[in-house]
Amino acid sequence: MAEKQTTPGQEPDSMVFCDNHPDIAAIDNCSVCGKAICYRCSKQAAGVTVCGLRCGARALARAFAAAAGRRFAKKPGRKRKRRNAWTRQPARVALDTLLGLGLLFAVVRIWTLGRELKSVAAGGPDVPAAAAADTSGRPVEAVFRPTRAGMVTSNVIDVTGAAEDGRIVSLIVDGKPVAAEIAQDGRFSFERVRLKRGVTRIEVRALSINGDVSVLQAMTLAYATPTVTVLSRDFSRGPLSRKEVAFTFDGGSSDNAAGSILDALKKTGTRATFFLTGEFIEKHPKTVRRIVAEGHEAGNHTWRHPHLTTYAEDRKQTTRPGITVERIREELLKTASLFRSVTGRDLSPVWRAPYGEYNAEILNWAADAGFRHVGWTTGRGWAGTMDTMDWVADRKSKAYHSAGEVEEKILRFAETGKNGANGAVILMHLGTERRNDFPHERLESIIGGLNRLGYRPVRISEMMTAADSEPARPVAVSADPQAESAAQTDTPIEK
Repeated sequence: MAEKQTTPGQEPDSMVFCDNHPDIAAIDNCSVCGKAICYRCSKQAAGVTVCGLRCGARALARAFAAAAGRRFAKKPGRKRKRRNAWTRQPARVALDTLLGLGLLFAVVRIWTLGRELKSVAAGGPDVPAAAAADTSGRPVEAVFRPTRAGMVTSNVIDVTGAAEDGRIVSLIVDGKPVAAEIAQDGRFSFERVRLKRGVTRIEVRALSINGDVSVLQAMTLAYATPTVTVLSRDFSRGPLSRKEVAFTFDGGSSDNAAGSILDALKKTGTRATFFLTGEFIEKHPKTVRRIVAEGHEAGNHTWRHPHLTTYAEDRKQTTRPGITVERIREELLKTASLFRSVTGRDLSPVWRAPYGEYNAEILNWAADAGFRHVGWTTGRGWAGTMDTMDWVADRKSKAYHSAGEVEEKILRFAETGKNGANGAVILMHLGTERRNDFPHERLESIIGGLNRLGYRPVRISEMMTAADSEPARPVAVSADPQAESAAQTDTPIEK
Protein backbone atom coordinates (compact mmCIF):
# COMPACT_ATOMS: atom_id res chain seq x y z
CA MET A 1 0.00 0.00 0.00
CA ALA A 2 0.99 3.61 -0.43
CA GLU A 3 3.30 4.89 2.27
CA LYS A 4 1.52 6.39 5.28
CA GLN A 5 -1.81 5.10 3.95
CA THR A 6 -4.02 4.19 6.92
CA THR A 7 -6.22 1.13 7.07
CA PRO A 8 -10.00 1.66 7.35
CA GLY A 9 -11.08 2.16 10.92
CA GLN A 10 -7.81 3.70 12.05
CA GLU A 11 -7.33 7.36 12.78
CA PRO A 12 -5.77 8.90 9.65
CA ASP A 13 -2.39 10.53 10.05
CA SER A 14 -1.52 12.06 6.71
CA MET A 15 -2.97 11.46 3.28
CA VAL A 16 -0.86 10.27 0.35
CA PHE A 17 -2.07 11.35 -3.09
CA CYS A 18 -1.51 9.78 -6.48
CA ASP A 19 1.57 11.02 -8.35
CA ASN A 20 -0.45 11.20 -11.60
CA HIS A 21 -3.71 12.55 -10.10
CA PRO A 22 -2.84 14.91 -7.22
CA ASP A 23 -6.52 15.32 -6.23
CA ILE A 24 -7.14 11.57 -5.67
CA ALA A 25 -5.95 9.56 -2.67
CA ALA A 26 -3.37 6.86 -3.39
CA ILE A 27 -4.36 3.26 -2.66
CA ASP A 28 -1.13 1.46 -3.54
CA ASN A 29 2.45 1.79 -4.81
CA CYS A 30 3.79 0.59 -8.16
CA SER A 31 5.91 -2.48 -7.46
CA VAL A 32 8.40 -1.46 -10.18
CA CYS A 33 8.96 2.31 -9.91
CA GLY A 34 7.48 2.82 -6.42
CA LYS A 35 5.15 5.70 -7.39
CA ALA A 36 2.02 6.25 -5.29
CA ILE A 37 -0.99 5.39 -7.46
CA CYS A 38 -4.78 5.69 -7.19
CA TYR A 39 -7.57 3.40 -8.38
CA ARG A 40 -7.34 4.87 -11.90
CA CYS A 41 -3.64 4.08 -12.32
CA SER A 42 -3.55 0.69 -10.59
CA LYS A 43 -2.95 -2.18 -13.05
CA GLN A 44 -1.94 -5.83 -12.65
CA ALA A 45 0.92 -7.51 -14.52
CA ALA A 46 2.68 -10.75 -13.69
CA GLY A 47 0.82 -10.88 -10.37
CA VAL A 48 2.01 -7.49 -9.11
CA THR A 49 0.61 -3.96 -9.09
CA VAL A 50 2.03 -1.54 -11.66
CA CYS A 51 1.26 2.02 -12.75
CA GLY A 52 1.23 1.62 -16.53
CA LEU A 53 2.45 -0.09 -19.69
CA ARG A 54 6.15 0.61 -19.20
CA CYS A 55 6.28 -0.76 -15.67
CA GLY A 56 4.00 -3.63 -16.72
CA ALA A 57 6.52 -4.65 -19.40
CA ARG A 58 9.34 -4.45 -16.88
CA ALA A 59 7.37 -6.62 -14.43
CA LEU A 60 6.73 -9.22 -17.14
CA ALA A 61 10.40 -9.20 -18.10
CA ARG A 62 11.43 -9.71 -14.46
CA ALA A 63 8.95 -12.57 -14.08
CA PHE A 64 10.27 -14.24 -17.24
CA ALA A 65 13.87 -13.84 -16.12
CA ALA A 66 13.06 -15.28 -12.70
CA ALA A 67 11.23 -18.23 -14.26
CA ALA A 68 14.13 -18.90 -16.60
CA GLY A 69 16.57 -18.72 -13.72
CA ARG A 70 14.59 -21.25 -11.71
CA ARG A 71 14.30 -23.48 -14.76
CA PHE A 72 18.04 -23.81 -15.26
CA ALA A 73 19.24 -23.44 -11.65
CA LYS A 74 21.21 -26.28 -10.12
CA LYS A 75 19.50 -28.21 -7.35
CA PRO A 76 21.53 -28.20 -4.09
CA GLY A 77 23.31 -31.36 -3.12
CA ARG A 78 23.26 -32.78 -6.57
CA LYS A 79 26.00 -32.71 -9.16
CA ARG A 80 25.10 -32.21 -12.77
CA LYS A 81 26.98 -33.56 -15.68
CA ARG A 82 28.17 -31.01 -18.11
CA ARG A 83 25.98 -31.62 -21.06
CA ASN A 84 24.69 -29.29 -23.68
CA ALA A 85 21.16 -28.14 -22.79
CA TRP A 86 20.00 -28.70 -26.38
CA THR A 87 21.06 -32.34 -26.34
CA ARG A 88 19.65 -32.89 -22.83
CA GLN A 89 16.06 -31.63 -23.29
CA PRO A 90 15.74 -30.06 -26.74
CA ALA A 91 11.91 -29.88 -26.71
CA ARG A 92 11.64 -28.03 -23.39
CA VAL A 93 14.49 -25.65 -24.17
CA ALA A 94 12.95 -24.84 -27.54
CA LEU A 95 9.54 -24.22 -25.92
CA ASP A 96 11.05 -21.90 -23.28
CA THR A 97 12.89 -19.98 -25.98
CA LEU A 98 9.76 -19.59 -28.12
CA LEU A 99 7.74 -18.38 -25.15
CA GLY A 100 10.39 -15.80 -24.30
CA LEU A 101 10.56 -14.55 -27.87
CA GLY A 102 6.77 -14.39 -28.04
CA LEU A 103 6.63 -12.32 -24.86
CA LEU A 104 9.30 -9.97 -26.16
CA PHE A 105 7.43 -9.57 -29.46
CA ALA A 106 4.16 -8.79 -27.64
CA VAL A 107 5.79 -6.06 -25.55
CA VAL A 108 7.41 -4.48 -28.62
CA ARG A 109 4.16 -4.69 -30.60
CA ILE A 110 2.13 -2.99 -27.84
CA TRP A 111 4.70 -0.19 -27.67
CA THR A 112 4.74 0.38 -31.45
CA LEU A 113 0.94 0.23 -31.68
CA GLY A 114 0.67 2.95 -29.05
CA ARG A 115 3.00 5.17 -31.10
CA GLU A 116 0.97 4.52 -34.25
CA LEU A 117 -2.30 5.46 -32.53
CA LYS A 118 -0.79 8.68 -31.22
CA SER A 119 0.47 9.54 -34.71
CA VAL A 120 -2.96 9.00 -36.29
CA ALA A 121 -4.77 10.92 -33.53
CA ALA A 122 -2.42 13.88 -33.90
CA GLY A 123 -2.87 13.98 -37.69
CA GLY A 124 0.63 12.62 -38.33
CA PRO A 125 2.13 11.30 -41.56
CA ASP A 126 -0.57 8.61 -41.86
CA VAL A 127 -3.23 11.29 -42.40
CA PRO A 128 -2.97 13.14 -45.73
CA ALA A 129 -2.90 16.91 -45.34
CA ALA A 130 -5.64 17.39 -47.93
CA ALA A 131 -7.88 14.87 -46.21
CA ALA A 132 -7.33 16.45 -42.81
CA ALA A 133 -8.40 19.82 -44.18
CA ASP A 134 -11.52 18.40 -45.84
CA THR A 135 -14.87 18.55 -44.00
CA SER A 136 -18.28 17.08 -44.67
CA GLY A 137 -19.90 20.52 -44.58
CA ARG A 138 -22.13 19.41 -41.71
CA PRO A 139 -20.55 20.59 -38.44
CA VAL A 140 -20.99 18.95 -35.04
CA GLU A 141 -24.01 20.21 -33.14
CA ALA A 142 -23.79 22.12 -29.87
CA VAL A 143 -22.01 20.02 -27.28
CA PHE A 144 -23.33 21.61 -24.10
CA ARG A 145 -24.83 24.78 -22.70
CA PRO A 146 -23.31 26.22 -19.54
CA THR A 147 -25.66 27.44 -16.83
CA ARG A 148 -25.83 31.17 -16.19
CA ALA A 149 -24.32 30.71 -12.76
CA GLY A 150 -23.63 28.04 -10.21
CA MET A 151 -21.53 24.93 -9.92
CA VAL A 152 -20.52 21.98 -12.08
CA THR A 153 -22.04 18.75 -10.73
CA SER A 154 -20.76 16.41 -13.44
CA ASN A 155 -17.61 16.22 -15.51
CA VAL A 156 -19.06 14.25 -18.42
CA ILE A 157 -20.62 15.49 -21.66
CA ASP A 158 -22.41 13.99 -24.65
CA VAL A 159 -20.99 14.68 -28.12
CA THR A 160 -23.58 14.33 -30.88
CA GLY A 161 -23.61 15.49 -34.47
CA ALA A 162 -24.24 14.84 -38.14
CA ALA A 163 -22.19 12.94 -40.71
CA GLU A 164 -22.72 11.09 -43.96
CA ASP A 165 -24.19 7.61 -43.63
CA GLY A 166 -21.64 4.82 -43.54
CA ARG A 167 -18.76 7.01 -42.43
CA ILE A 168 -16.74 5.80 -39.46
CA VAL A 169 -16.70 8.59 -36.88
CA SER A 170 -14.03 8.48 -34.18
CA LEU A 171 -13.63 10.44 -30.97
CA ILE A 172 -10.12 11.58 -30.00
CA VAL A 173 -9.58 12.85 -26.45
CA ASP A 174 -6.22 14.44 -25.68
CA GLY A 175 -4.66 12.72 -28.66
CA LYS A 176 -5.95 9.25 -27.83
CA PRO A 177 -8.70 7.41 -29.76
CA VAL A 178 -11.40 6.49 -27.21
CA ALA A 179 -14.46 5.50 -29.29
CA ALA A 180 -15.70 4.97 -32.82
CA GLU A 181 -19.03 4.25 -34.51
CA ILE A 182 -20.66 4.24 -37.95
CA ALA A 183 -22.97 7.14 -38.73
CA GLN A 184 -26.55 6.05 -39.34
CA ASP A 185 -29.41 8.17 -40.65
CA GLY A 186 -26.96 11.04 -40.84
CA ARG A 187 -26.27 10.99 -37.06
CA PHE A 188 -23.64 9.89 -34.57
CA SER A 189 -23.45 10.10 -30.79
CA PHE A 190 -20.81 9.57 -28.10
CA GLU A 191 -22.39 9.55 -24.63
CA ARG A 192 -20.83 10.34 -21.25
CA VAL A 193 -17.45 11.52 -22.50
CA ARG A 194 -15.42 12.13 -19.35
CA LEU A 195 -13.49 15.37 -18.94
CA LYS A 196 -10.40 15.57 -16.80
CA ARG A 197 -9.73 18.49 -14.51
CA GLY A 198 -7.96 21.20 -16.41
CA VAL A 199 -7.98 21.46 -20.20
CA THR A 200 -9.30 18.63 -22.39
CA ARG A 201 -8.94 18.63 -26.19
CA ILE A 202 -11.62 16.73 -28.11
CA GLU A 203 -11.52 15.98 -31.83
CA VAL A 204 -14.21 14.32 -33.91
CA ARG A 205 -12.88 12.67 -37.06
CA ALA A 206 -14.70 10.85 -39.87
CA LEU A 207 -13.22 8.12 -42.06
CA SER A 208 -14.77 7.53 -45.48
CA ILE A 209 -14.99 4.19 -47.29
CA ASN A 210 -11.98 5.06 -49.48
CA GLY A 211 -9.88 5.87 -46.39
CA ASP A 212 -10.02 9.69 -46.41
CA VAL A 213 -10.00 11.29 -42.97
CA SER A 214 -12.02 14.43 -42.18
CA VAL A 215 -11.76 16.57 -39.06
CA LEU A 216 -15.37 17.42 -38.27
CA GLN A 217 -14.57 19.59 -35.28
CA ALA A 218 -11.90 20.23 -32.67
CA MET A 219 -12.83 21.57 -29.23
CA THR A 220 -10.85 22.62 -26.20
CA LEU A 221 -12.81 22.46 -22.95
CA ALA A 222 -11.77 23.59 -19.49
CA TYR A 223 -13.23 21.80 -16.48
CA ALA A 224 -12.46 22.52 -12.85
CA THR A 225 -14.17 22.36 -9.52
CA PRO A 226 -16.37 25.37 -8.73
CA THR A 227 -14.78 28.31 -7.00
CA VAL A 228 -14.46 28.28 -3.24
CA THR A 229 -16.84 31.25 -3.13
CA VAL A 230 -19.63 29.16 -4.67
CA LEU A 231 -18.87 25.95 -2.78
CA SER A 232 -18.60 27.60 0.63
CA ARG A 233 -22.30 28.55 0.58
CA ASP A 234 -24.53 26.20 2.57
CA PHE A 235 -27.49 24.76 0.66
CA SER A 236 -30.56 23.92 2.71
CA ARG A 237 -33.46 24.86 0.46
CA GLY A 238 -34.10 24.94 -3.27
CA PRO A 239 -36.09 27.46 -5.35
CA LEU A 240 -39.31 28.62 -3.69
CA SER A 241 -40.86 28.98 -7.14
CA ARG A 242 -40.71 25.24 -7.95
CA LYS A 243 -42.84 22.49 -6.41
CA GLU A 244 -39.89 20.20 -5.84
CA VAL A 245 -38.65 18.43 -2.71
CA ALA A 246 -35.43 16.51 -2.06
CA PHE A 247 -35.36 13.39 0.11
CA THR A 248 -31.91 12.92 1.64
CA PHE A 249 -30.69 9.95 3.70
CA ASP A 250 -27.59 9.86 5.91
CA GLY A 251 -25.62 6.62 6.20
CA GLY A 252 -23.24 6.76 9.14
CA SER A 253 -22.84 3.16 10.29
CA SER A 254 -25.95 0.96 10.23
CA ASP A 255 -27.98 0.11 7.14
CA ASN A 256 -30.82 -1.78 8.82
CA ALA A 257 -33.42 0.55 7.27
CA ALA A 258 -31.73 0.90 3.87
CA GLY A 259 -33.42 -2.05 2.17
CA SER A 260 -36.92 -0.88 3.07
CA ILE A 261 -36.10 2.69 2.04
CA LEU A 262 -34.70 1.66 -1.34
CA ASP A 263 -37.72 -0.59 -1.95
CA ALA A 264 -40.09 2.32 -1.28
CA LEU A 265 -38.12 4.68 -3.54
CA LYS A 266 -38.05 2.10 -6.32
CA LYS A 267 -41.78 1.40 -6.04
CA THR A 268 -42.65 5.10 -6.25
CA GLY A 269 -40.09 5.89 -8.96
CA THR A 270 -38.34 8.39 -6.68
CA ARG A 271 -34.70 9.44 -6.96
CA ALA A 272 -33.01 10.62 -3.76
CA THR A 273 -29.63 11.74 -2.42
CA PHE A 274 -27.63 9.64 0.06
CA PHE A 275 -24.83 11.05 2.22
CA LEU A 276 -22.44 8.20 3.08
CA THR A 277 -19.46 7.91 5.39
CA GLY A 278 -16.35 5.99 4.43
CA GLU A 279 -17.08 3.49 7.21
CA PHE A 280 -20.59 2.92 5.83
CA ILE A 281 -19.18 2.28 2.33
CA GLU A 282 -16.65 -0.15 3.77
CA LYS A 283 -19.22 -2.07 5.85
CA HIS A 284 -22.08 -2.14 3.34
CA PRO A 285 -20.68 -2.21 -0.22
CA LYS A 286 -23.72 -4.09 -1.60
CA THR A 287 -26.08 -1.40 -0.31
CA VAL A 288 -23.86 1.30 -1.80
CA ARG A 289 -23.78 -0.41 -5.18
CA ARG A 290 -27.57 -0.77 -5.11
CA ILE A 291 -27.93 2.95 -4.39
CA VAL A 292 -25.89 3.72 -7.49
CA ALA A 293 -27.50 1.04 -9.67
CA GLU A 294 -31.00 2.38 -8.97
CA GLY A 295 -30.18 5.88 -10.13
CA HIS A 296 -29.74 7.69 -6.82
CA GLU A 297 -27.14 10.30 -6.03
CA ALA A 298 -24.41 9.81 -3.41
CA GLY A 299 -22.77 12.62 -1.45
CA ASN A 300 -19.99 12.71 1.16
CA HIS A 301 -20.61 12.36 4.91
CA THR A 302 -16.89 12.27 5.93
CA TRP A 303 -14.90 9.13 6.72
CA ARG A 304 -15.57 8.51 10.42
CA HIS A 305 -18.49 10.86 11.22
CA PRO A 306 -16.48 12.99 13.70
CA HIS A 307 -17.64 15.96 15.74
CA LEU A 308 -16.28 19.00 13.90
CA THR A 309 -17.29 21.74 16.37
CA THR A 310 -17.80 22.12 20.13
CA TYR A 311 -21.58 22.42 19.79
CA ALA A 312 -22.29 19.24 21.78
CA GLU A 313 -20.47 20.73 24.81
CA ASP A 314 -21.18 24.46 24.75
CA ARG A 315 -23.86 25.00 22.06
CA LYS A 316 -21.33 27.01 20.04
CA GLN A 317 -20.18 26.19 16.53
CA THR A 318 -16.49 26.66 17.38
CA THR A 319 -14.06 24.52 15.42
CA ARG A 320 -13.02 21.61 17.62
CA PRO A 321 -9.30 21.23 18.47
CA GLY A 322 -7.67 18.83 16.03
CA ILE A 323 -10.05 19.71 13.20
CA THR A 324 -7.84 21.32 10.56
CA VAL A 325 -7.95 21.94 6.83
CA GLU A 326 -5.82 18.82 6.36
CA ARG A 327 -8.20 16.72 8.49
CA ILE A 328 -11.30 17.95 6.61
CA ARG A 329 -9.64 17.31 3.26
CA GLU A 330 -8.59 13.85 4.35
CA GLU A 331 -12.06 12.92 5.69
CA LEU A 332 -13.69 13.91 2.40
CA LEU A 333 -11.15 12.71 -0.17
CA LYS A 334 -10.55 9.36 1.49
CA THR A 335 -14.30 8.68 1.44
CA ALA A 336 -14.55 9.79 -2.19
CA SER A 337 -11.67 7.53 -3.18
CA LEU A 338 -13.21 4.46 -1.50
CA PHE A 339 -16.60 5.16 -3.10
CA ARG A 340 -14.94 5.27 -6.53
CA SER A 341 -13.18 1.96 -5.85
CA VAL A 342 -16.42 0.26 -4.73
CA THR A 343 -18.79 1.60 -7.40
CA GLY A 344 -16.66 2.80 -10.31
CA ARG A 345 -18.45 6.15 -10.04
CA ASP A 346 -17.55 9.52 -8.55
CA LEU A 347 -19.31 10.99 -5.53
CA SER A 348 -21.40 14.05 -6.24
CA PRO A 349 -19.40 17.13 -5.10
CA VAL A 350 -21.64 17.73 -2.09
CA TRP A 351 -21.21 16.84 1.58
CA ARG A 352 -23.11 16.97 4.87
CA ALA A 353 -21.40 17.66 8.17
CA PRO A 354 -21.91 15.00 10.87
CA TYR A 355 -24.34 16.10 13.61
CA GLY A 356 -24.99 19.28 11.64
CA GLU A 357 -21.81 20.79 13.11
CA TYR A 358 -20.06 23.31 10.88
CA ASN A 359 -19.10 26.96 10.58
CA ALA A 360 -17.76 29.31 7.91
CA GLU A 361 -14.19 28.12 8.42
CA ILE A 362 -15.11 24.46 7.96
CA LEU A 363 -17.27 25.26 4.92
CA ASN A 364 -14.29 26.99 3.31
CA TRP A 365 -12.00 24.06 4.03
CA ALA A 366 -14.48 21.62 2.47
CA ALA A 367 -14.96 23.95 -0.49
CA ASP A 368 -11.21 23.97 -1.04
CA ALA A 369 -11.44 20.16 -1.34
CA GLY A 370 -14.21 20.56 -3.94
CA PHE A 371 -17.37 19.92 -1.89
CA ARG A 372 -20.40 22.12 -1.16
CA HIS A 373 -22.33 21.62 2.07
CA VAL A 374 -25.95 20.46 2.03
CA GLY A 375 -28.00 20.87 5.19
CA TRP A 376 -31.75 20.49 5.54
CA THR A 377 -34.65 22.92 5.61
CA THR A 378 -35.05 24.54 9.03
CA GLY A 379 -37.75 26.70 10.55
CA ARG A 380 -39.61 27.37 13.77
CA GLY A 381 -39.88 24.34 15.99
CA TRP A 382 -40.66 20.77 15.02
CA ALA A 383 -43.35 21.68 12.50
CA GLY A 384 -41.13 23.97 10.44
CA THR A 385 -37.96 21.84 10.35
CA MET A 386 -37.56 19.00 7.87
CA ASP A 387 -35.34 16.90 10.15
CA THR A 388 -37.51 13.86 10.87
CA MET A 389 -35.51 12.92 14.00
CA ASP A 390 -36.11 9.31 12.92
CA TRP A 391 -32.99 8.13 14.71
CA VAL A 392 -34.35 8.96 18.21
CA ALA A 393 -35.39 5.68 19.87
CA ASP A 394 -36.19 6.84 23.42
CA ARG A 395 -39.96 7.41 23.63
CA LYS A 396 -39.45 9.55 26.75
CA SER A 397 -37.28 12.07 24.89
CA LYS A 398 -38.83 15.35 23.76
CA ALA A 399 -37.18 14.71 20.41
CA TYR A 400 -39.07 11.45 19.85
CA HIS A 401 -41.83 11.60 17.25
CA SER A 402 -43.89 8.69 15.99
CA ALA A 403 -43.95 7.60 12.37
CA GLY A 404 -47.44 9.06 12.06
CA GLU A 405 -46.27 12.42 13.40
CA VAL A 406 -43.40 12.48 10.92
CA GLU A 407 -45.75 11.88 7.99
CA GLU A 408 -48.26 14.43 9.27
CA LYS A 409 -45.57 17.07 9.72
CA ILE A 410 -44.18 16.79 6.19
CA LEU A 411 -47.59 16.80 4.49
CA ARG A 412 -48.90 19.65 6.67
CA PHE A 413 -45.78 21.67 5.88
CA ALA A 414 -46.44 21.07 2.18
CA GLU A 415 -50.05 22.26 2.52
CA THR A 416 -49.87 25.13 4.97
CA GLY A 417 -46.24 26.27 5.26
CA LYS A 418 -45.10 29.57 3.81
CA ASN A 419 -44.29 28.77 0.17
CA GLY A 420 -45.46 25.25 0.98
CA ALA A 421 -42.71 22.66 0.75
CA ASN A 422 -41.23 24.23 -2.38
CA GLY A 423 -37.49 23.48 -2.39
CA ALA A 424 -37.64 21.58 0.90
CA VAL A 425 -34.69 19.33 1.82
CA ILE A 426 -35.91 16.45 4.01
CA LEU A 427 -33.53 14.56 6.31
CA MET A 428 -33.85 10.85 7.17
CA HIS A 429 -31.39 8.05 8.04
CA LEU A 430 -30.42 4.62 6.71
CA GLY A 431 -30.04 3.17 10.21
CA THR A 432 -32.27 3.17 13.29
CA GLU A 433 -32.19 1.92 16.88
CA ARG A 434 -35.98 1.79 17.11
CA ARG A 435 -37.62 -1.58 17.60
CA ASN A 436 -40.92 -0.49 16.07
CA ASP A 437 -42.80 2.59 14.87
CA PHE A 438 -40.35 3.23 12.02
CA PRO A 439 -40.78 6.55 10.14
CA HIS A 440 -39.14 5.10 7.02
CA GLU A 441 -42.05 2.65 6.71
CA ARG A 442 -44.26 5.68 5.99
CA LEU A 443 -42.01 6.81 3.15
CA GLU A 444 -44.21 5.44 0.38
CA SER A 445 -47.25 7.13 1.90
CA ILE A 446 -45.38 10.45 2.33
CA ILE A 447 -44.22 10.44 -1.30
CA GLY A 448 -47.75 9.61 -2.48
CA GLY A 449 -49.18 12.47 -0.44
CA LEU A 450 -46.65 14.93 -1.86
CA ASN A 451 -47.38 13.73 -5.39
CA ARG A 452 -51.09 14.34 -4.89
CA LEU A 453 -50.27 17.89 -3.80
CA GLY A 454 -48.30 18.42 -7.02
CA TYR A 455 -44.76 18.02 -5.66
CA ARG A 456 -41.96 16.26 -7.55
CA PRO A 457 -39.09 14.60 -5.65
CA VAL A 458 -35.66 15.40 -7.15
CA ARG A 459 -32.01 14.81 -6.33
CA ILE A 460 -29.95 17.55 -4.67
CA SER A 461 -27.86 18.21 -7.79
CA GLU A 462 -31.05 18.86 -9.80
CA MET A 463 -32.34 21.22 -7.14
CA MET A 464 -29.00 23.06 -7.01
CA THR A 465 -28.94 23.49 -10.77
CA ALA A 466 -32.45 24.95 -10.70
CA ALA A 467 -31.55 27.26 -7.81
CA ASP A 468 -28.34 28.53 -9.42
CA SER A 469 -30.11 29.27 -12.70
CA GLU A 470 -32.61 31.62 -11.03
CA PRO A 471 -31.91 35.32 -10.35
CA ALA A 472 -30.40 36.03 -6.95
CA ARG A 473 -32.95 36.85 -4.26
CA PRO A 474 -32.55 38.13 -0.69
CA VAL A 475 -32.80 35.38 1.91
CA ALA A 476 -33.27 35.81 5.63
CA VAL A 477 -30.70 33.54 7.26
CA SER A 478 -30.56 32.68 10.95
CA ALA A 479 -27.20 33.31 12.59
CA ASP A 480 -27.17 29.65 13.59
CA PRO A 481 -29.98 27.65 11.99
CA GLN A 482 -28.65 24.38 13.41
CA ALA A 483 -28.68 25.77 16.94
CA GLU A 484 -32.21 27.08 16.41
CA SER A 485 -33.36 23.65 15.26
CA ALA A 486 -31.69 21.96 18.23
CA ALA A 487 -33.09 24.46 20.71
CA GLN A 488 -36.63 23.48 19.71
CA THR A 489 -35.94 19.82 20.47
CA ASP A 490 -33.42 20.23 23.30
CA THR A 491 -31.38 17.38 21.81
CA PRO A 492 -28.31 16.91 19.64
CA ILE A 493 -29.09 17.72 16.03
CA GLU A 494 -28.31 14.43 14.37
CA LYS A 495 -26.99 11.02 15.25
